[in-house]
Amino acid sequence: MLWFCIPAYPVRRARALRTGLATDADERRKVNGEHRLICLVYNLKRSINILGIPELLEKLRNWQPNYKRIARLCQKLLRLQLFYALQNFGGRIAA
Repeated sequence: MLWFCIPAYPVRRARALRTGLATDADERRKVNGEHRLICLVYNLKRSINILGIPELLEKLRNWQPNYKRIARLCQKLLRLQLFYALQNFGGRIAA
C-alpha cells in the first residue's frame, strides 16, 4: 500500500483518498480523527439505508442515554485494571 503515498501516482492517490484507503492528514491524531469521521459517515449512511430518514430522526429524537450502565462499566474496568496491576506487582503497593 506504500504506492498510495508516492507522488508519481496522482490518479491512484486520488482514488485512494476517495475510497478511504488513504488520508491527507499528517499526524497520527489527525489520521485517527479523519478515520473516525469516515466511520461515522459510513454508519450514518448505513442506518439511513436500513431505517430511512424519518424513522432514524424519530429514534434520534427519542433516544435517552443510560448513564448508570456506562458508570458501572467504567467501575468494572477500573477494578480490572487495579486487579491486573496488583497481580503484576505481586500484591505489593509502593508507598
